[in-house]
Amino acid sequence: AEAWATRPEPKALREAEAALLVELGLQDVQRLPRFDVVANAQVVNPNPRAFPQSDEFVPTWDVSAVVSWNVDALWTTRPGEDEVRAKMRSLAADRAALDDGIHLEIAAAQQALRDADTRARTSQAMLAAAEEGHRVRTKLYALGQATTLEVAEAETQLERARLGVVDARIERRIGEARLSYALGRAL
Repeated sequence: AEAWATRPEPKALREAEAALLVELGLQDVQRLPRFDVVANAQVVNPNPRAFPQSDEFVPTWDVSAVVSWNVDALWTTRPGEDEVRAKMRSLAADRAALDDGIHLEIAAAQQALRDADTRARTSQAMLAAAEEGHRVRTKLYALGQATTLEVAEAETQLERARLGVVDARIERRIGEARLSYALGRAL
């Protein structure tokens, strides 16, 4: 519901549906008689409406009212109405597809957050193990029971574990951003 209220795609669909409803109403209006009022004013030299003609600016004006009725519109507006109704059905299908897409996008973002949380817990455990392994290897090296290669390997594992923690935090932030976007929240 939050995504439908705030995302731009549903707003665009609502606007398009409102426009089609107006267009459908205009199809009905074409069947009715039409009443037009037109007014004109002009100042010209020489004025073709002035008699006798003189070399001066003469103002003239006129108003006309015209009633017209396009009888053909009684039959020809039906295809236009059918076209508008087809567009409305197409928008309904677009709405359903968008609804499915938003649901999938939200579900994927929530799953990404769960995965990031799992990875964060795992990487914390790996970091604790790597720290302990590094501590043990450096003590053994100090006692002369480990080689520099073993200490270097322990340091490499420790750095990988630290980077895993950073990666997990980054994934969490990306998941939060994806969920915010899916819900239509400002980042």
